[in-house]
Amino acid sequence: MEIKGRPATIWLSLPSDLLIGESTLEIKEDLLIEKRKVFFEERYTCILLSEIEGIEITQKGDKIFSFLFLAFLVGRLYFLSFISFLIYLLWRPTFLIVHGKNLQIGISINQKDIEPYVEFANNLIEKVKEYKKH
Repeated sequence: MEIKGRPATIWLSLPSDLLIGESTLEIKEDLLIEKRKVFFEERYTCILLSEIEGIEITQKGDKIFSFLFLAFLVGRLYFLSFISFLIYLLWRPTFLIVHGKNLQIGISINQKDIEPYVEFANNLIEKVKEYKKH
């Protein structure tokens, strides 16, 4: 089973949508594999199913705009600070985040059709439970 979305970076549990490229999450045997294509770069990230601690589907403000808000505020650029704050509040992408012991994998997903992602998360949870039993 696999799902597609846009690549997301995760830092301190705060996701950020990369806006470009394509990311795929796929379950193969005892691995969760993320295939990420951004411009001409292809990257693969793998996590063992036994290492997965949780799955989160969440709608959060993009962290880049929260940092811009603070930077503009400190720099006394109040108008730019206000604009970045509005973008942070109004533009709230939805993310599917897989939490591992030492790694987090996330993709930005389509808010309008969330059902395939919920199904993927439930399927992944069942597989993780199977592997943790053994």
